[in-house]
Amino acid sequence: AVRDRGGAATSRGAAGAAIRLLDREPNLAGQLAVAAYRLEPTALAAQALVEASVRQIVASTGTIRGLRVTSDGRYLIAVGDAGGSVWDIADPARIHRVGDLTADATATATGRAQLAAGSGSRAADSAPRSAGSALRAVTIAPHPSASATAPVPQTVVTAGADGVLRLWQLSPPRLVDDGAPDQVRTAAAEVAPLADLHGHVGAGTAVAVSADGRTLASAGTDRTVRLWDVSRPRSPRALAVLTEPAAVTNVVFTPDGRSLVLGGPGHLAVWDVTDPWKPRSRAERTAAADVRAIVVSPGGRWFAATTTTSRGTQTEIFGLGDPRGLRRLASIAPGPAPASGPAPAAAADVPGALALSADGHVLVVGGAGGQITLWDVSAPSQPVRRGVLPVGATTGVTALGLAGPDGALAAAVGDGVRLWQLDLLAAQDEVCARVGDRISREQWRSQLGHRRYDPPCG
Repeated sequence: AVRDRGGAATSRGAAGAAIRLLDREPNLAGQLAVAAYRLEPTALAAQALVEASVRQIVASTGTIRGLRVTSDGRYLIAVGDAGGSVWDIADPARIHRVGDLTADATATATGRAQLAAGSGSRAADSAPRSAGSALRAVTIAPHPSASATAPVPQTVVTAGADGVLRLWQLSPPRLVDDGAPDQVRTAAAEVAPLADLHGHVGAGTAVAVSADGRTLASAGTDRTVRLWDVSRPRSPRALAVLTEPAAVTNVVFTPDGRSLVLGGPGHLAVWDVTDPWKPRSRAERTAAADVRAIVVSPGGRWFAATTTTSRGTQTEIFGLGDPRGLRRLASIAPGPAPASGPAPAAAADVPGALALSADGHVLVVGGAGGQITLWDVSAPSQPVRRGVLPVGATTGVTALGLAGPDGALAAAVGDGVRLWQLDLLAAQDEVCARVGDRISREQWRSQLGHRRYDPPCG
């Protein structure tokens, strides 16, 4: 027992040193974090390990407005004021840019779509896409067969500040036969335009695709939500138009695809879209707050929404399926401790950002003060704070993404993206893949005392 307590104390000491050294000596800090966790998996060692796994990407898209990580954890897509970019993040030692989502690409003839303008429909505009258009939101159409071992082309959807929805195909690396013996080669991943959808008057603000990949919902500043059939992404069709009392900034499908949760300035609403040709309003809630982000639980029993008022920012959890309407289950602040009311005034100007793990147990909240808070929402009516990740910026997190088999967490801060591994085994691999000089015996003795010298990364 004495030896165990000593191991825990040494682990915490090395982990604390790792956190302090991260900015100045990241190579040493990473190895100390791995060594501390392997010695004794204390909470501080786990925190140090996750923080040491951070990677940074300058996305070159201006201020980032939206990001997504593909379900297999391989690709990150960021969109913002200067367009969008796609990154291969599978190899922690070699992050590279796959391609750009440029608004000046021209839609192909097969990518022309139909649009519904309220009183009828017409062919989509076949003119070139407007150059330099900012992108406001991005989503990825779910593909049941997509996996890290058997990648398939995926459909990406963006919403532009010009009101145009753009569909893209993200193709993974593939074998190409050039027709000659021994001439099979691997073609690089690429992204290419599929179709343009016109219909919104004013900027697009949000996009979402149902779990079966067949229905697209888009929102805009024109106070409408539009439903589209994207089962054939090269030739999508307009389905229906929902009119809301104010601009809609968020749209999310429930996992069964039967309901659509949406929100904007002063309101939350749930629509029944079982028949996407004839959607019906199910529930609505008004409040003096702007809805900044929404995530729905994997079971479809509840959703979380971050709202901002002049007094601050808070995240609330609401039950779904209650015939009496939207019932609030819990309210949490994005700071270091739970709160029953709004966050402090310092958070008032911070955009809300949310992400939810695939199992629905971890809710990630981007808050004020340059930090991200992780909450255990296994019991959604009683969320428990599990940890805090420092972002190191006071501008706030504008978007979050959480996906992949190893739990990659992406946070957009300004024009950059920071990536962490929440899976601790993956985090160790992440750190060791980037190690340069191995920790010296002197450095080891300084932080880990007289324990046997055992470099954690070979």
